[in-house]
Amino acid sequence: MTTLTGAKQGVFRRRDLFVHDGSHLRRISLTAPVQAAMAVLLLFVVGWSAFATARMVTASPTAVPKLLSPPKSPASPPPPRNALPGSNSASS
Repeated sequence: MTTLTGAKQGVFRRRDLFVHDGSHLRRISLTAPVQAAMAVLLLFVVGWSAFATARMVTASPTAVPKLLSPPKSPASPPPPRNALPGSNSASS
């Protein structure tokens, strides 16, 4: 049990990042809870991507042609535009 505790402290320990933008040197400290939250978020995104990929791969083959095929009947043309008030559409 002590090796697990020691490994946990080694993975999520406080880290200092130094960012130099050319004129200023800034220090950003990442605490253990922030790193743990980022790890949970990363695991969630990777898990969701794996789930979505597996769902796409195992989709029924009849669903894909329905999405890619054109509509069976052509779309009706849009209704004519109303003339703007004060414009003379009869002259054109």
